[in-house]
Amino acid sequence: MDINVIKGKNLRRIRLLLKMTQPEIGEITNDSGGNVSAMESGKRTLSDRKIGILCDKLKISFYEFSIEPDTPLPATELERKALYTVREAEKLGVAYIAEEVCEYTAHRLDIIKKHPPSSPDESETVRDMAG
Repeated sequence: MDINVIKGKNLRRIRLLLKMTQPEIGEITNDSGGNVSAMESGKRTLSDRKIGILCDKLKISFYEFSIEPDTPLPATELERKALYTVREAEKLGVAYIAEEVCEYTAHRLDIIKKHPPSSPDESETVRDMAG
């Protein structure tokens, strides 16, 4: 696959994940919305300089623009935060913390699946049961 297409698809993925418009991205890169659209489709080159600007302004990593399209990626902001937390825990040598959080969360979900709340009032009771 063409590198411009990969960068473009990742630009679109990042933009949608951050709930931004093409003109908003264009403001950051000093491009029109049409140019951003052309970059997203791979018809126009997304330069490393512009990627660097986006990374700085959006607080993302450069590698996110070169991820292959079939690589599983976080679909929501919560998944993105979880992935970030796991990476940071690994860097600090405390990956066990992330593992414990995952186990605890899975436990809570199991309880909620067994006792789903039937009303908003009951939701708090089920949450208390899940810990």
